Amino acid sequence: MAEHNQFGHEGEAYVTDYLIERGYVIRETNWHSGNKEIDIIAESNELLVFVEVKSRSSDALMSPFDAIDRKRIRRMVDAARAYIQANKLSKDVRFDAAAILKDGDGFCLQYIEDAFIPPIQRMH
Repeated sequence: MAEHNQFGHEGEAYVTDYLIERGYVIRETNWHSGNKEIDIIAESNELLVFVEVKSRSSDALMSPFDAIDRKRIRRMVDAARAYIQANKLSKDVRFDAAAILKDGDGFCLQYIEDAFIPPIQRMH
């Protein structure tokens, strides 16, 4: 496995542990719907939380959150919709974002709840 892929998986595991420590139940990690992926799907009471994780060895060039652009949001929302339909769920939904930065031998986590509101899709 490439080093950057390994770092990404370590970052996702770190965020998963963070969520579990706060009482979330992890439903899925790296869930795919076609070519769309959701890094972490967690649940807290009646809330379904879809988490995008961005891991970086340094934020010198760009904040990890800047990598979550409109296209990424649209793909994440589409994947979340597919997950909800496939599992026949009826829960409130929240989209969170996590940035993992390499900090010496450890990680530095920035976590944003309600990182974005899903765009309204046009009806045809």
